[in-house]
Amino acid sequence: MKKANVFKFLQSGLLITAFLLIALVANFSPVYVLTYGDTSNGCEEINVGKLAEIEEKYKSDNSAIFSDDEEAPHDDTAPNGTADYTNYLNKNFYSKTTFNRSTYFQNLSNYSPNNNIGSCGYVSLIQLLSYYDTFYNDSIIPEQYERKNETATTEAAAKLQSPGVLRQYYYGSGYSSYYEYCNATMDSDFQSKLTVTRNIITGTNVDGTNADGTAKFQYSIGAWSYQDILDKLYGNSSAVKVNCYQSKTQTEYLSLIKEAIGSGNPVIVHIKKYNSSGAVDALHSVVAYSYDESGIYANFGWGSYANKYQLLGGEAGYTEIYTVATFDFSNLGHSHSNNYIINSKTYCGCNISDELNFTVSTSWKNVPPTFYWMKNVYDADETFTISFKKSVNGAKIVSYTTSSNQMTVSVNAWTNILNQSNGKVYIEFKRNSNIVNYNPITYAFDETTKSMQRIVLSPAEYGFEQAYYYTSVSKDIVQGDYTIATSRLRCGYIENEYIVLSARRDNGQTAYLEYSFDVNVYRIDVDLTMWSNNEFINKYNAEAYIQYKNSAGQWVTVLDLLNDITLSTDRTAPVNYTIVFPEATSEFRFYTTSQFGNDRNKGRICIGDMSIYLEA
Repeated sequence: MKKANVFKFLQSGLLITAFLLIALVANFSPVYVLTYGDTSNGCEEINVGKLAEIEEKYKSDNSAIFSDDEEAPHDDTAPNGTADYTNYLNKNFYSKTTFNRSTYFQNLSNYSPNNNIGSCGYVSLIQLLSYYDTFYNDSIIPEQYERKNETATTEAAAKLQSPGVLRQYYYGSGYSSYYEYCNATMDSDFQSKLTVTRNIITGTNVDGTNADGTAKFQYSIGAWSYQDILDKLYGNSSAVKVNCYQSKTQTEYLSLIKEAIGSGNPVIVHIKKYNSSGAVDALHSVVAYSYDESGIYANFGWGSYANKYQLLGGEAGYTEIYTVATFDFSNLGHSHSNNYIINSKTYCGCNISDELNFTVSTSWKNVPPTFYWMKNVYDADETFTISFKKSVNGAKIVSYTTSSNQMTVSVNAWTNILNQSNGKVYIEFKRNSNIVNYNPITYAFDETTKSMQRIVLSPAEYGFEQAYYYTSVSKDIVQGDYTIATSRLRCGYIENEYIVLSARRDNGQTAYLEYSFDVNVYRIDVDLTMWSNNEFINKYNAEAYIQYKNSAGQWVTVLDLLNDITLSTDRTAPVNYTIVFPEATSEFRFYTTSQFGNDRNKGRICIGDMSIYLEA
């Protein structure tokens, strides 16, 4: 039996540095001139080479043709899955974490363009450029378009209104058409400037005019348009490299986004949502800038209430990613901006302090926590010291120093720490650098009172018959101190080998096995394989998922068995997959459907031994 690392989770938990802050390049249109910065060293804490690595790893689809009509629904298939799954060894039940400078996007409202005309492609592009203009090079957006809070007297007050551009208000402006509005305001409104720069006019008539003879600019832009519009704006095709990623699995998209965010690159993500009949209901373009164990966070461009929405499955109801765009400006170096103003003095974004949020993986009395952080890519000799203390200023129980970006406490050390914690765990984190002097920071966490239990369930212990029933069958399984309620369809214990789901059968094209517990489940390790190499199902004619029920009572996919992985077709050699549920759940299931039937039981997916980790 092989052990599969189904997904390498970008280590998060404590992110200290490594935010890509970018600049554009010279030879500009007459609008303005960009300035080069120092590429050898600087105050920016970014990984300028990371986007090239990501492009090589995920292979962008810049040659693909993307639709311009990004706002209008179009026919597509239902989503194949939206949730993240990880290897348990790489993720230990995080509590919430945040990333440096996420506050910028959370407070980007007053000086952000507003998506009130279906122009989300422009809005997300301008938000992204505003970030780079603020933190890396002030010539990315011409000064005439910039807007900033000039009344702040403290850094905290300055952060409450992130600098950006003029907020566009076309409706109620008095102009007869958006075409007229953009032409009239292009010297002060950056969104109008980009719209005119792109210079695509659409209308009901062949010549691009409407019935009344007025021209109409196209409100929306597709992913492929970003490169074109920036090349025209700057008059230089080497100013920025836009990498568009399409036709990836949902897991690949999630991995790509997290890697980019972790290196300081916010990304533009195009997402879909579906109506109850499975048709595409809406498309949207957003800027993803942060993530934690609950999901990825994005600014949806609708105002302050939607600046920290879940990218998928959250308040906005979008469930599928279909394009990701990253922007590589690594040809240029850092040049200070003047976008933050405090007591009438200007500051570059790189001189505004980062938000440092140190969090511990959700701790258990019998499962030691793991700590993660982002290393400073410009300080190869930097080390990190984590100390556990009896109180904020008390004696240290144990300390660890490492040059790595993660550390796991041993079982014995964790037991010793808890024995001396007196109800709280005090953790001091210290960065040790030869370049910058960092003060240690101490955090306090409530001592855990919960333990985790593991039970092992083998196929023979289910008590299922060797049959694929065409109607749902319920059965309780008692395993130690736990009772597991199951419900199954087209699922049985076959030839004393596996629990098998078969969904390719005439009048039986859906199969599932649902598990329900009285306590929360956090992780499963399960052996999976196909019954044979001729089951006649694949990602084009069938679906197969591992799903959990979230707090809203919805089934959420954590592993797509036909898209995210390749199941073994040799049932004598199953592969063991580790699934950590993104949130505590008391129900999970294996679910499969097939577009076609068969006069024999086919599409057989086998479930072998399974370890279940749940609350003791």
